[in-house]
Amino acid sequence: MAIRWIPTNQKLRQIVFVGFLCLLLIPFFATWIGYTGKEACVRHEPGLFDLSRCSLEQQPLKLDGQWLFFDNQLMGSKRYVSRDTQSTSSITPDIVQVPNHWSNPVIPWTQSGAKGHGTYQVQLQLSDASVGKPLALRFSSIRVASRVLVNGKPIGGSGMVGVNQDMERPLNRPFLVRITPERATLTLQVEVSNYSFFVGGINNSVSIGTLQMMESVAGRYKAFDILIIGILCGVALFYLGQMMFIERYRENLLFSLLATTIALFYSTQSEKWIYDVFQMIEYEWYNKLAMLSGYFVHTLTLLYLNQSRPNLVPATIIRIVMLLSFVLLPVFLLADAGTASYLTGFISLYAVSIDILVIILLYRLYRLDRDGLQYLSIAAVAALLYVVISILNFQFAFEVYDFPPIYIPVMVISFGLVLSERQSLMQQRLMETELDKFRHQIKPHFIYNSLNTIMWMNKRDTKKTQDLLFDFSQFLRASFDFDERESLVLFKNELETTRAYLSLEQARFGEKLRVQWKLEVIEFSLPPLLLQPIVENAVRHGVTSRLHGGTIDVETFATGEYILIRVSDDGPGFSQAFLDEWSHGQKEASGGGKGIGLVNVHRRLQTLFQTSLQIENRAEGGARVTILLPKG
Repeated sequence: MAIRWIPTNQKLRQIVFVGFLCLLLIPFFATWIGYTGKEACVRHEPGLFDLSRCSLEQQPLKLDGQWLFFDNQLMGSKRYVSRDTQSTSSITPDIVQVPNHWSNPVIPWTQSGAKGHGTYQVQLQLSDASVGKPLALRFSSIRVASRVLVNGKPIGGSGMVGVNQDMERPLNRPFLVRITPERATLTLQVEVSNYSFFVGGINNSVSIGTLQMMESVAGRYKAFDILIIGILCGVALFYLGQMMFIERYRENLLFSLLATTIALFYSTQSEKWIYDVFQMIEYEWYNKLAMLSGYFVHTLTLLYLNQSRPNLVPATIIRIVMLLSFVLLPVFLLADAGTASYLTGFISLYAVSIDILVIILLYRLYRLDRDGLQYLSIAAVAALLYVVISILNFQFAFEVYDFPPIYIPVMVISFGLVLSERQSLMQQRLMETELDKFRHQIKPHFIYNSLNTIMWMNKRDTKKTQDLLFDFSQFLRASFDFDERESLVLFKNELETTRAYLSLEQARFGEKLRVQWKLEVIEFSLPPLLLQPIVENAVRHGVTSRLHGGTIDVETFATGEYILIRVSDDGPGFSQAFLDEWSHGQKEASGGGKGIGLVNVHRRLQTLFQTSLQIENRAEGGARVTILLPKG
């Protein structure tokens, strides 16, 4: 059964809703303000960071600012150029901003300005207290190969830099380099090459701090990624299980695929956890996996919205999206890394377009659809912030962890709550439909038979006739006149309806119909019209089908976590074919004959309580039907 949050107080619900939106917005703006500020202790000028007044033990320091850049030079093959001797060197460096991108400023999705190699350089002035202590530098994203040198000595990197595509081995993943400075002045050089992607360079901030702190930060980031991926996979399994075993809604499957794809995409971003899982994965396939999952995250989001709210997305857009998927999928899989990277810019443009469209559609739902309104609003805000952060990260080199990476999971969970809200309403409507079926089960011939019995009795026993008329009115009122909004009624009320029904049938069949009551528990609630159809089935297909009639036993008792209602008879029992169909789950087929009342009761029990209706033949003869109701 889908989970539905039912607030007890409307104002409290609104306060919680507004508070949750603020929780999404406050970190965004707080981080933005913090990002625009500079470390007060850092003195910076082109090619130099003076950290002598900073404590590296308190928090990582970002080396964002102007670095020297030697274009088309891998300085590790030469003696490093110190800042003091630049003016006398024959190599003249450029001054560039780090983090930055190499790309064509006019046509960002081409590679004309992204291919190449070079060396970034900056001088670090540390405090005397930092000399001799283990430190670490953290690089979160360098496209697409790098080597780090300190004072001309290589100490780490990612992939293998090269002066052309054949010599380069691309591998863009976060890494730490460990240093123990022997003096307060360090010259940091980062060789970078890019011949495999449509943007290159140091794309995110470079941070420095103590080794213990930087390892703790890296571990915390990775643990957060694993947590988010685990949540997404759990959500995917939950809705897949719902689709397979409980509610066969197509949007359940789409939502499960969406959550799985987001988890896969998330594993290729930030800490790139997928490299830890598949250590031998080549950069080409990693890049394809990142592009494909990113593409299908947005495609499945659109398809899910279209499935959960029919006619929300224009049919033309759906056709275009499906055509693009059909055309691009083989291109992604068959193209080499260089060719596939040309499509990355297109995918980014496609993703932003779909995100904007999703936000517009969510806004339309906000105005037109009251079901799941609060969850749609949260999903819309999370989607909008995710788009903004994606643009900032891609175009302005904002590091993803500068912002709490919670917006995709929040969007997925919000969509899931919308789905649950909608399915809860569908279940409520299904309940009303099932109750209508029960009303229609009160066959006209039963009414005719009851009236004939009452008229026959009127000639013989006036008092008995009055009692039968009272029972008949009680039965009809209980069957047609209860409040449809009530999902549960007291067992005492249901018992009155059943007794009224049996009184009419006993007047008709006389001594052929005998009833025995053994009610150990009566103080509980159950769905309306649940007991009467079971008793009616025992009367019509059980004892009265025999020449000499029989006895019906109605029992209630408690055991473990359940209250059991058991209706037994000593009639001919169920046929073996019926029992086989029931045991193999073919209850829809069983509904075509004498078991339609049983099928409807079973369906309602599953919808409301995830319990079942148990049917069997008794060893001593006859049939037994048991209703399981959870206590409380």
